[in-house]
Amino acid sequence: MATIEEPPWLRLVKAPVIIVNAAGETLVAANEGARRILALPSRLPLPASLVLLIGEEAVEALEASTRDKREFRIVATCRTRGGFRALCLDGIACDEGFAVTLGHPVPDERAWLESLEEVAAGLPIGLEIYDRDFRPLLCNEVSDHFFDYPDVHMDHHDDWWGLAFPDEGDRRHAFLEWHERIAEARADQGRSRSAEWKVRCADGLDRNFEFRFRFVGDLYTVVFWDVTERRRLEEEWREYACTDVLTGLCNRRHFFEQGEVMRRNTDLSHEALSLLMIDIDHFKAINDQHGHAVGDHVLRVVAERCSKALRLGDLLARIGGEEFSVLLPSTGTREAVTIAGRLNRALADYPIECGAVAVDVRISVGGATRTHEGEPLESLLDRADRALYAAKSNGRDRVEFSG
Repeated sequence: MATIEEPPWLRLVKAPVIIVNAAGETLVAANEGARRILALPSRLPLPASLVLLIGEEAVEALEASTRDKREFRIVATCRTRGGFRALCLDGIACDEGFAVTLGHPVPDERAWLESLEEVAAGLPIGLEIYDRDFRPLLCNEVSDHFFDYPDVHMDHHDDWWGLAFPDEGDRRHAFLEWHERIAEARADQGRSRSAEWKVRCADGLDRNFEFRFRFVGDLYTVVFWDVTERRRLEEEWREYACTDVLTGLCNRRHFFEQGEVMRRNTDLSHEALSLLMIDIDHFKAINDQHGHAVGDHVLRVVAERCSKALRLGDLLARIGGEEFSVLLPSTGTREAVTIAGRLNRALADYPIECGAVAVDVRISVGGATRTHEGEPLESLLDRADRALYAAKSNGRDRVEFSG
């Protein structure tokens, strides 16, 4: 096949252009843009057969279009760097044959809109598109499922707020946050902005949604998805991580986390802080005599009675086995001793009934009051624990305080 010299003007053209012979079957030359799209080797010897380069279907279309014509426009499926794709081929006759510009096909507007609606309908997330005045242009099926409110026709984005946020305070808060987000999105169209709200849906239920906002030119786009179940599971796991499963009290880990917050707060306010350690007397004998089911019931009732005997703001936790801790903010020794006695009586005055079994339960309590601001919680707990040991050594069913 005879070599054909590349025309000098080809390198000056930025659009991707190839030159084919008059029959449309042979590649004569290609500029850099065309080489990138068609993934042509940089040292490809030319002229070369087009069939091997762009595929048989595209060559057949070219051969048919070059017959007795000076120019043509066709859409053909060509082999490209990203696989076979439809390209728009614009050809015009030249000295070497035809100069063919490669471009993406421009579909019919109606067909394009139908394709867009099909894609939007198949998305597993909500999609809404609005014009520059926030009038709806497209809402997909997921959006309609959640927000197509019965007997309501929404002509503007503003119509949604009163339906999604029945509470005026929630609506005002969300609306202000939205205004901040869309101002940011409008100023920087390269990034989306997000918000999460609990909203009233068309079926009357409240759900948590994560929203993403973005402007594409003058078009305002929103995508969203339901995160209600995820948030519920997160809350369950958070509660599980902080709660003693048997008694429903906070666990040892959460006690120390919250206790450290209380300690710092009382330091800042220069208030007293006391801690009680509670142990159920002869708990092993209860388990041995009546079984672990009764023992578990005793633990639950002890937790319930102690909770009722404490004040709002006191922190009660089961820290292990039959041991409980109480942190008493803004409480000195005298008041802490009174509270410890109240806890003791809450258990001693009435036996705990479990079916036909009535268990006489007693507790020992050890307490300590912070000696100085800044005393670590572990130090306070250690002193209360030593006082508890003294209460058990001195006969149990009593209250002892660290000196």
